[in-house]
Amino acid sequence: MTVTASGVRCCLVLLALAACGEPSDPNAIPEARIVFRREALLYSMRPDGTDQRRISPPVDSGPLGPIAWLLPVSNAAGTRIAFEYDGDIRTLTPAGTGLTNVTSDGFVTPELWPSWSPDGERLAYDNGVVDGADIFVMDTHGGQRVRVTTNPADDREPAWAPDGSRIAFTSSRDSVYGIYTIAPSGEQPRRITPYSVTAVAPVWSPAGDMIAFFGYDSVGQGLYVIGADGGGLRKLAGTYNGYGRATWSPDGKRLAYSANVGQQSKIFVISGDGTNLSVLSPPEAADYDPAWVPAGR
Repeated sequence: MTVTASGVRCCLVLLALAACGEPSDPNAIPEARIVFRREALLYSMRPDGTDQRRISPPVDSGPLGPIAWLLPVSNAAGTRIAFEYDGDIRTLTPAGTGLTNVTSDGFVTPELWPSWSPDGERLAYDNGVVDGADIFVMDTHGGQRVRVTTNPADDREPAWAPDGSRIAFTSSRDSVYGIYTIAPSGEQPRRITPYSVTAVAPVWSPAGDMIAFFGYDSVGQGLYVIGADGGGLRKLAGTYNGYGRATWSPDGKRLAYSANVGQQSKIFVISGDGTNLSVLSPPEAADYDPAWVPAGR
């Protein structure tokens, strides 16, 4: 068989197109997006705020009105979104398909504030007890659950490190709420935030060297970052609406978070050095709970 130069070029072009084409996983997305909550529903948009679209179907209604889809968070592969719904943890794809209830016991034993393990096989969560919540880990199929913390204080809002070695969480165990880290197997946790700052809602940077959180100090509230070893505390922004968590861009250069403009919550994006603050939400919208979703691999 004779192979011509044009045939070789054609094969090379086809191979290049295959390498640069759609993600191999059908649930992945070809470009990074931000998933967020608008009123009770989940929406998705590009990181510049364009192409905003709803991804969740209409919600059920409870005695207090529509049941909201809360605190979305993407797995590392960008193929599944976990979120709170009526005391359970559910998942779906970034396109809004494949809705799955990971837990099914409602508010009997709530599972709140989900966070994916790096391999996407487990979820950390807190059990939502009013006084004395603890951190748990379960597999994504709703199977075995492992209790990570056992302190009588409040342990809430887990965030799994990118390398899987630690889980950051919020705790009141030293009177002042702060950020602690612990191994998923459970051990004596280590506080990484100073007592001069009341700290909540940790989230790891993609490199695992920084943790962003919301905090309150003697001069006000805002979005902070701190080294995973407890050094290099910096305040990035002085606004926060008291709910949700921040989210890092996949390259670790920016963070998205929600904060109030007047009486209405908006999604903001800011550079990791505290510059280039911009608002992504339109004037008429009330938006919460942003979660950066990486492009498919």
